[in-house]
Amino acid sequence: APERNDVQAPPPQETPQGSAVRPEYPTPQRLFDLQGVWADDKEGTPVGQIQGGCVVWHPSFNCRPTKLHETPGGVEMEMEGKIYTATVQVGQE
Repeated sequence: APERNDVQAPPPQETPQGSAVRPEYPTPQRLFDLQGVWADDKEGTPVGQIQGGCVVWHPSFNCRPTKLHETPGGVEMEMEGKIYTATVQVGQE
């Protein structure tokens, strides 16, 4: 199984360039603070990296970064016409 540290992404302070879906500036602090590697819970394989208000997908997905939107208590993103939501729990892994 691939290691979680093989996710390649720009430094957290940079929003991916060349993305039509990058967040408006300034990125809300809450979204900027939401950073880290996203790995599949069951397999432990990398999905992507959350940084700069976007999900930067693992290269195996062959996808452009996806913009995150702040919601009360969490975040959401739109992919392929569907809205996906997540709850943010501060201090949780």
